[in-house]
Amino acid sequence: MCSHSSACVFRPRSTWSEYYQLRGLDPASPLALIVHPILTLYHILVTLRLVGPDRQARDRPLRVHLLGVDGQEWGVLPFWRELAILLPDEAIEVDMVGNALGDGAAGHRQIFRGRLGGRVVCRFHKATYSSGEQARLGVPDVAVALNAGLGQPEYEWRSALAALARTNTPFVYTDYTEFGVDVGQNLINASYHKEGMRVTLPAALNPFRQPLRWPDAHGGCFTVPWLANGFFSAAGTPLISARV
Repeated sequence: MCSHSSACVFRPRSTWSEYYQLRGLDPASPLALIVHPILTLYHILVTLRLVGPDRQARDRPLRVHLLGVDGQEWGVLPFWRELAILLPDEAIEVDMVGNALGDGAAGHRQIFRGRLGGRVVCRFHKATYSSGEQARLGVPDVAVALNAGLGQPEYEWRSALAALARTNTPFVYTDYTEFGVDVGQNLINASYHKEGMRVTLPAALNPFRQPLRWPDAHGGCFTVPWLANGFFSAAGTPLISARV
């Protein structure tokens, strides 16, 4: 780590333009279409002040549970090193959990190191997130679900939300639309408020959303913005305002 080096002064990036400039990329590069899940997680950690100079002191790595993962997170595996590059003074462990993971991904563990000292460990688990799975992995500092679709009953989020509410785990989720985020908020408020899970961040636009609208979403019947990781919200976190 380089916490005492002037080269590692924390300068959070909050736009694709800033990220491209940092990495020396041509503005026409399509990389944003690939790394938006990783930059979205980066933005979430910065927004919650789990990384950077304002974070609480820790004597261990930051623990993140990424829920509902599938082949997309596995398919961009080499690019998870970007998280170590963007956070050179941090050690982060990301446990990725999803029952749609392929057999080749299940059980895989990989360590990424940034040139200036960041370290990210990615582990893949083929499972449905529940109290039992959380107990096996250990309670994280934050749980994140990308493009969650909390209001879709076929995605079976109830066991995950019940586990997070029971352990007071901060939870952040994204969705393709602001409407989807609102549906998730209604589910949390209606079903988990009594267990202590409360919405703490209103729907906010994600600056690291995928910069490509899905024109064929549901046959093109949506006229509202429909973007991968387009909007996000949080529950069980300190009251915060999004940085956009």
